[in-house]
Amino acid sequence: MEEAQRAASECERLRHEHSVLVTRPHTGSVYAFAVHGPMVWNSLPDDLRAQQDYESFRKGLKTWLFSRY
Repeated sequence: MEEAQRAASECERLRHEHSVLVTRPHTGSVYAFAVHGPMVWNSLPDDLRAQQDYESFRKGLKTWLFSRY
């Protein structure tokens, strides 16, 4: 049983190895920035989250936001 859990854990780690996700803290309020910040970040496309410089991220974010609304 322990081996199966370890194998599943390893598979999960490898699948998300290149993802840059932020964990959301458990707070009493769902309106807290500590909750919505990670939720918004995790909803961004992978290529946008992977941007290395500020200008590329800013331009990509603006394009993504205007395409949604």
